Amino acid sequence: MAWLMRTLHRKGPIRTPRERVYTLAARKAAGIETWPPDALRHTWASCRLALTGDAARTAAEAGHDQSVLHRHYRALTSRAEAEAWFGILPSSDVDTAVRLAV
Repeated sequence: MAWLMRTLHRKGPIRTPRERVYTLAARKAAGIETWPPDALRHTWASCRLALTGDAARTAAEAGHDQSVLHRHYRALTSRAEAEAWFGILPSSDVDTAVRLAV
């Protein structure tokens, strides 16, 4: 919710040109050459399942059945990693947010 609230009154792209530059810099610093398709959705599903331990709920929230969830997302991350991932919150200062992410 905190991430979506940053874009509440924004028109046009969700990321500003400045934020795109910082995103590319953070990706480069992390050694990520290309961004995999649906990377955030897949990470969300893995982390959500690790956090809740509730396959039925996570599958329903993700919009697919439990067999898909178990086949693709089960045991890919720990609860501690999931808590850390969901704990990443935006800063009002983009520079600070990028420094924290990198």
